[in-house]
Amino acid sequence: MKNKLVFLKIFLPPVICLIIITMVKIGIDYYPLSFGLVIGIANWKQYKYSPYIGVVISLIISYVAFFIAYASLPVFIELFKFLNINYREVLPIVISSFIIAPLLVFVFYKYLFLFAKSKLTVYIMLCSIISLVIIFCTTVWYHKLTMFKYEFNEALNPYTLWQVIMALAIQLIINQGVFKKE
Repeated sequence: MKNKLVFLKIFLPPVICLIIITMVKIGIDYYPLSFGLVIGIANWKQYKYSPYIGVVISLIISYVAFFIAYASLPVFIELFKFLNINYREVLPIVISSFIIAPLLVFVFYKYLFLFAKSKLTVYIMLCSIISLVIIFCTTVWYHKLTMFKYEFNEALNPYTLWQVIMALAIQLIINQGVFKKE
């Protein structure tokens, strides 16, 4: 019974994020709202503060990471134009959305939730960021090759998968103590 609860605690938030995005068809500007709420409510007993304040802070963290990444995008676009770097249409998005935003989410949530700092935490963070970058680059390559355009609310969209991968990573980090006890 305990294993089923742990399984649900870890895998239910990513599934809920996926369902919200694909079924409700929310716009990308509401992605931080759904992500912050799902992570906030799923980890109700894991906060350093009271749960109600924790959910509000989770929402704030989600939006701050989103807007910092969004604001850094034009900076990187101009920087890569100035430096005349190849792939200047892809690299700014990779850096802002798939490296900076996840790092900010991890760093900010570290101050909100109770979880152990371990090598496993670092591995989960690295694997999730590398996965996000690979998924985005593969998607860009595939769409350039096939001239196929996708919708933002599709399950295999890199921004949808961003939420799924990040929710899974955060749940694994928060619940890593369960793996060490067994």
